[in-house]
Amino acid sequence: MFNEYDYIGYFYVESGYHFRSYLDVKKKPGWLGRKLRRVKPRFGEGNPDLMVVMMNPGGSTPLQGGDDGRAPYPTNPDLTQKQIVKLMAQCTLDYARIVNLSDLRDPNSVDFLSELKPVDAAGIAHSIFDPTRTEEFQQVFVQTVPVVLAWGVDERLRPLARRALEHIKNPIRLGQKKGGNDWAYYHARARGKDPQIWVDEIARQL
Repeated sequence: MFNEYDYIGYFYVESGYHFRSYLDVKKKPGWLGRKLRRVKPRFGEGNPDLMVVMMNPGGSTPLQGGDDGRAPYPTNPDLTQKQIVKLMAQCTLDYARIVNLSDLRDPNSVDFLSELKPVDAAGIAHSIFDPTRTEEFQQVFVQTVPVVLAWGVDERLRPLARRALEHIKNPIRLGQKKGGNDWAYYHARARGKDPQIWVDEIARQL
């Protein structure tokens, strides 16, 4: 299933930290689509079918070493991103775009959360929802398609999550919201839970 999709991310480095601002997941075209692309290169491009907001890019790295921020580069999906692929396959979607509360790349969520303070202290606008990145946000984030919220429930995410919710205007919001709060949505691969349950629930909502 997973090799039926292309994974293209936009990576950059700042002050020694490694980041990814977004990831596009697109179903590979069949033979007809490939033929038409040779005639009309932009065939099949356009807005995603689904926006997804998660915690951070995990250990995502460019396959070609493209950390220079000049262009998007292919990457491989991690287990969390594969949850989105399962959702796409179950709902027959061709194109999803993933952004995160923070662009900071770290495969260990505990380490990632502990790094937020020093990154903030360095003055790095590491979230696409940061007010200083409004123009980029408007170019990347599509407000007219359903959005999946799946960044987790750790209290340290609350400021980032609330800022994101202020920017997200999509009329259809999907996710497993934690009761008794206004910002927490369970992670796509919550610890101790069957990951397929999350996929099935979001597919049902969609």
